[in-house]
Amino acid sequence: MNPPVKPGDQDAMAAIANLLDTHEARVLGAVGLFIGYLCVLLTKIMNFTQMYVGLLGVVGLTIVLLLLGGGNIRTRIWWLRTTIVVFLAILLTAPQLYFAWTVSVAEVQANALLAQSNQVKQLSNQYVQPEISVGKKK
Repeated sequence: MNPPVKPGDQDAMAAIANLLDTHEARVLGAVGLFIGYLCVLLTKIMNFTQMYVGLLGVVGLTIVLLLLGGGNIRTRIWWLRTTIVVFLAILLTAPQLYFAWTVSVAEVQANALLAQSNQVKQLSNQYVQPEISVGKKK
């Protein structure tokens, strides 16, 4: 059973609830859901392999999702709240981004090595007739 809620506890819960509005909380959840898709897009389709590109993708995705909330972007408080939500998105999704990014990059690199070894095999099967010449060529 839960203990009875005291008046001071209600104030604390209200303060926590007012920290992030519902749209910002939804944005954090959506960023967590889209991390895998973002990694596939940036590594496999666009062929980026540097981790900072993934971080920039998280920042961009978070800002775009926050812009969909219809806030007034001309106010300082909107930019402050956006900065906090972007920081939280990076912090909360860092482990997921790291593992999804390393798996995606490893797959891209393995495919590149396989393509290179196939090309080496094809080239090694070709025979080029040596050209022998005596004297000076013009």
